[in-house]
Amino acid sequence: MRKLVKVLFVLVILGTVVFTSCKKYPEGPLVSLRTKTARVANIWKFEKVTINGTDQNLATSYWGLPPWDKWFWEMTKDNKVTHTWEAYSLFPAGSENGEWKFNDNKEKLLMKMNDETEWTEFEILKLKEGEIWLKESTTDTLYSGAIVTYASEYHLITK
Repeated sequence: MRKLVKVLFVLVILGTVVFTSCKKYPEGPLVSLRTKTARVANIWKFEKVTINGTDQNLATSYWGLPPWDKWFWEMTKDNKVTHTWEAYSLFPAGSENGEWKFNDNKEKLLMKMNDETEWTEFEILKLKEGEIWLKESTTDTLYSGAIVTYASEYHLITK
């Protein structure tokens, strides 16, 4: 009986260590049988967008661009990405191509469109089958010379 208790104790300790170390992203998942690349490869639509802590209306246009609910990201296993948007008001439908990759420890997703020279970096908060949460920090210099930092969080689900 003592031997059984010791074995169970060791198994519980090992299980706790293994499962707590498996959770790579703050919001999960704890464990996944699919690779990270396989989970990213999908067609994504925006479910929620927060900028500086304020929820954005997905059906509202900003700066004359199509609203968030008109944008889609198609990401493939061979690290290609296509941003597609539906026509909105006077803005025609269109798309642009690029590439995506993980950083070395796979905690960030990097994306670069073909006309860009630098990678856009997203911290991965959640990477589940059919759901991905990304966080982005951007700094812009306004015409006035003021520097503004934006903290954006994107919750995407499969289309």
